[in-house]
Amino acid sequence: MFFIIIEVNEFKYEVYIDIDNYIVETNLEATLNFSYSEPGDLMSQKISFKSQNWDIEKEQEFEFSELTEENSLKMENIDQGIPFMFHNYFNFNEKEEN
Repeated sequence: MFFIIIEVNEFKYEVYIDIDNYIVETNLEATLNFSYSEPGDLMSQKISFKSQNWDIEKEQEFEFSELTEENSLKMENIDQGIPFMFHNYFNFNEKEEN
């Protein structure tokens, strides 16, 4: 009887899920080492799988809050509610010259 021992050296499994909790991509990667090493025999193997799901054909739902006075900023106060990386878009540090 001949036995082969396969050792899984690396294993990586990634799943990407969209906003509606549908799996849109799956990646699997594994590195296998084989116990035998006679000349000409396979010593190791790397396996990669990538699966992408397109056009799931399910209707997506988007829910937007109603804009109210409480959840909105006035233009004169907008610099108090946006992340610093967007400040340049509103020219907060520049004054208009007339």
